[in-house]
Amino acid sequence: MKELFGLKSFQQILFWLFLLGIIIGVFLTLYFINPDKFRFILLLPSLPVLYFISKGLYKNSNLFFMDLKSITTKS
Repeated sequence: MKELFGLKSFQQILFWLFLLGIIIGVFLTLYFINPDKFRFILLLPSLPVLYFISKGLYKNSNLFFMDLKSITTKS
């Protein structure tokens, strides 16, 4: 686990996953507070944010899996 936290690609993926978790948490909170007034139209302003999060995850995932493969082959 120490090797994973030392990887720059893992740190970048954690950042994007953290942002994704915040977005999902906000929507779940809004839904559970007042499900009658929650509309899917509310999701539209978050689409650009979700686009940049998915773009960041996709860009860093290749580096992360290559680094992870090198760690597992060393073990």
